[in-house]
Amino acid sequence: MAHDFGGPVAYSYAATHPEDVKKMVILDTLLPGFGIEEVASFSPNGIWHPSFHAVRDLPEKLIDGQEDVYLNWFYDHYSYNQSAITPEDREEYIKQYSKPGALRSGFEYYRAIFEDAQQNKEYAKQKLDMPILTISGEAGVGNLTTSSFQMVANNVTEIMLPNTGHFIPEERPNFLTKQILEFFK
Repeated sequence: MAHDFGGPVAYSYAATHPEDVKKMVILDTLLPGFGIEEVASFSPNGIWHPSFHAVRDLPEKLIDGQEDVYLNWFYDHYSYNQSAITPEDREEYIKQYSKPGALRSGFEYYRAIFEDAQQNKEYAKQKLDMPILTISGEAGVGNLTTSSFQMVANNVTEIMLPNTGHFIPEERPNFLTKQILEFFK
């Protein structure tokens, strides 16, 4: 099971070790090479941050000391229910991302998107056969998760959650747990 950038990591593992993966659940993400580059833009309502995070050194310098402002913007704008990520949760995320090197390590995923896209296109020459369940929030990336994974897999089932944003584990934990248990049963 994987969320956000965990999805591309899970795909890469499943593509290189399909015998080890029986099923996958993917939450609200896009695969490099199959969707993320096309939606990344500097539009205020779009998915603007991949391009910004990919710039070497600049995001770290601009965000340093302002991690609370930066991270809270994402929690407020990419969730449907902003209270689902509690003040205590936010404080912990801010504390961890304020540590030296923490932002840089997170941004490196974005800096590798085009290399990952090339690798994923090679992997996709052999589509995955294991069942994949995609779960997205309507206020998250929506059905783009499903369309991204349908390009690389043969057996993709979608659940679209109304009144839910990107942070599905926080916004809909009981529903998500039920779906995961049922899918992996």
